Amino acid sequence: MQNSYNHRRGRQAPPPKIVPLPGQVSFRVICHASSIGGLIGSSGAVVSQLRRETSSRIHCEESVGGSDHRVILVVGSGSVERQFSLGEGEVCYVSCAQEAMIRVFQRVWEVEAEREWGNACDGEDEEAYCGVLAETAQIGFVVGKGGKNIVRMRTESGAKIRILRPPPCGRKTDQLIQITGGTLAVKKALVAVSGYLQACPSTDKEPTQVSMPTEQPSRGTSPNSGEDLFPHLSSLFPPMLENLVRGVSNANFSSVAGDGDPKSDSDRTEKVVFRMLCSNDAAGAIIGKKGAIVKALQNQTGASIMFESLETDHCDRIVTISALENLESQYSPAQNAVVLVFARSVEADIERGFQSVLIKGTPVTLRLLVASNIVYCLKDKEGRVLFEIAELTGADIQVLVEELSLGHSPENVVQVQMLFL
Repeated sequence: MQNSYNHRRGRQAPPPKIVPLPGQVSFRVICHASSIGGLIGSSGAVVSQLRRETSSRIHCEESVGGSDHRVILVVGSGSVERQFSLGEGEVCYVSCAQEAMIRVFQRVWEVEAEREWGNACDGEDEEAYCGVLAETAQIGFVVGKGGKNIVRMRTESGAKIRILRPPPCGRKTDQLIQITGGTLAVKKALVAVSGYLQACPSTDKEPTQVSMPTEQPSRGTSPNSGEDLFPHLSSLFPPMLENLVRGVSNANFSSVAGDGDPKSDSDRTEKVVFRMLCSNDAAGAIIGKKGAIVKALQNQTGASIMFESLETDHCDRIVTISALENLESQYSPAQNAVVLVFARSVEADIERGFQSVLIKGTPVTLRLLVASNIVYCLKDKEGRVLFEIAELTGADIQVLVEELSLGHSPENVVQVQMLFL
């Protein structure tokens, strides 16, 4: 019998499409086709090392006829928690995906420097170049209202940032973000630009941080009501949960425009971030089948909900919840999302058979990851701040003694325990 492989040798199946998982983001960068070999390395050694060290997927897309460049797809966690050295003694915190993207460019610069193309991988005064592809919908977010964001990034980094037409290897809906300047300046600008792209991920829908569904899907299509998301808890606390789930439709999101800038003159829009711990079992229940539940929570609240990748030596996972918010608004998408994520984790315990959660007087625990400097503020004035919060809410709040070094960022666990009454 003829070998089926030999029979099909001339017809290669298309490579599987790489799609970011919940909590991940993707970047598409370009490099000259002649540098691809140096980026991949002998038998893939270089790119494999980059993948391992950044915990990200790095994939070189197929070449496109008529283009001297190739697209590199980088997919990794979007949680900003890794300390990264920019050089010249400067450090910053980035996500796994951001670190992977920067290190891809560093490797490309090394390859080009070896070929004496005029680029280098270190030294503040050495010239460097990088190109990032972004969808047209993302460009407005990067540029900002009246060009305010891009002007600020140019000033703070010292790099030149331009928006150009995409090369032939890009898509019709793409634009090219070109960054040039000294190596250190380019790295700074790349971190800033990728931060905006990360907050406005490349998807088929509008970014969850700044948009809300204009119409609710019919029941049964996705878990969007309190009864769908919290079948047990909604019977105990129907007004609270239903208001949290449905009340966001009445929230004022008009303060954040599609380009990520506030429409008001107060300019009070900032990124609000919360980090919490949950068990691996709870994480699965919060994410849901094919990410259905976490997507519903993101759509309902307008916040981004990202999970750390699963690690074998930890029984807990980190959830990063963030949103661009108008600090003058009484509604907080990120805060609302924290409550709903926590409620969903409690619901997961009930689904796993821990029926005692349904008994009044049973304690439930929320664990937040809080930076040490913020914990210091909470403990200030002889602990009066924590005492007043506990008096107001009736919860038992403790700052655990140990300081965890999670994702290279020292944080304290603030444990909030409360009773079902």
